[in-house]
Amino acid sequence: MRSAELKNAVPTRAKAGTTRAIAELMDLTGRRALVTGGAGHIGLVVGEALVELGAGVAVLDLDRAACEAR
Repeated sequence: MRSAELKNAVPTRAKAGTTRAIAELMDLTGRRALVTGGAGHIGLVVGEALVELGAGVAVLDLDRAACEAR
């Protein structure tokens, strides 16, 4: 594979509907999740995705004010 082909083959961002595709494979209804670092960008997105999949989510962060603000 040429480097130009490889560059084109690697996705640069998630495709629309990725969460929906994962939801078809995973059902977290009735499960609980703990997200650490929840005030950050990644923690926020992970927490939201877990909620969309049906999990009850608790979010923790060392910066309590930033965590409560989200």
